[in-house]
Amino acid sequence: MNQGLLAWTKAGSVLFGGGQMVQLGADVTLTPVNTYVDVLTLTLNTGTWLVMASACMVKSGSASDFEAKLWDGTNVFASGEGHSLFSGNAQTVPLVAIITLQYQTTIKLTCASANVTTVLVKAATPINGSGNNATTLLAVRLV
Repeated sequence: MNQGLLAWTKAGSVLFGGGQMVQLGADVTLTPVNTYVDVLTLTLNTGTWLVMASACMVKSGSASDFEAKLWDGTNVFASGEGHSLFSGNAQTVPLVAIITLQYQTTIKLTCASANVTTVLVKAATPINGSGNNATTLLAVRLV
């Protein structure tokens, strides 16, 4: 077992097992409605990667729907949707994909709001936040 996969550092540093991770440093506003905004990116080399992401989104004032996707700008590898019933109620959309890349490619975590203009992608959880780790993009090289 390669225990190096268990040791890692934040903010794009290389994992010992061959991977990368980046976390959102500040909140991102999703505007305009139904327009995807690139939130986090990682540039990955050739190979097969396990890519995981979480996007914590919140809207104040009313209910909201929001979406997230993992993609390279052309190919969508995973997507998901969240719904907030109440003002200030955060939802986290988790995404996972195994991606085989033939050349160096930038993978994006991209988010959109379906019906309001004041959805935030949060760097830290809104209630009892424990640092800027609520929205994350992580890739571990498998092959």
